[in-house]
Amino acid sequence: MDAGQKLRRFRDERGISQQVVAEGIGTTRVAISRWERGVFKPNAPSLVKLAAFMQCSVDELIREVTE
Repeated sequence: MDAGQKLRRFRDERGISQQVVAEGIGTTRVAISRWERGVFKPNAPSLVKLAAFMQCSVDELIREVTE
């Protein structure tokens, strides 16, 4: 599972939309969508904001897991 898939899973588990995440970290819904699809990757400051918003560590977001 890559970082985008993990972001999607964290978001789905919390029942929140891409728009809510985007507003919570100060970016756009399109950026969140692109991160989840793997089109782009978030920069370091965005990862820190995402982790804080999702109440997880940056490591949990970016470490790839094979399932």
